[in-house]
Amino acid sequence: MTYRNFNNKDRGLSRLKPGVLTRKEIIEMQKTPNILEKQFNPLMNAINKCKSAFWITFWFAFVINLLMLITPLYSLQVLDRVIGSGSIETLLMLSLVIGLIYFIYGLLQIARSFTLIKIGEWLDNNLSPIIFGHAISSTATRVNVGASSVTS
Repeated sequence: MTYRNFNNKDRGLSRLKPGVLTRKEIIEMQKTPNILEKQFNPLMNAINKCKSAFWITFWFAFVINLLMLITPLYSLQVLDRVIGSGSIETLLMLSLVIGLIYFIYGLLQIARSFTLIKIGEWLDNNLSPIIFGHAISSTATRVNVGASSVTS
């Protein structure tokens, strides 16, 4: 005869008869999370739903960091080509290219920031009621040890 209890603390141990498993096996089972806990974890579910947006943000950040290398490259090109040849046209073209790259850099920063803001708003809208409910229920059921009356 098997017993099943569906509370949150149950890690699959209630279906076992006493004395069937060794203590080591029971401890190993307690270390592994229950399938029910994985399914009902709202934070992990929400983060998994945002995974594609996180990948987009990662690629924005990757390209932005690559574009940050343009300043040292510009300096090297000016020192190597412009100062050596004294060509104003080369300096003008290098400056126009770096200006365009910094403009693209700014647009990518705006897009990355906008994406992260939208992810944060979506997570806030979906997780706030759940977290607030858990906070209220845990506060209502917790015994406050520090709130003892002082008598003199």
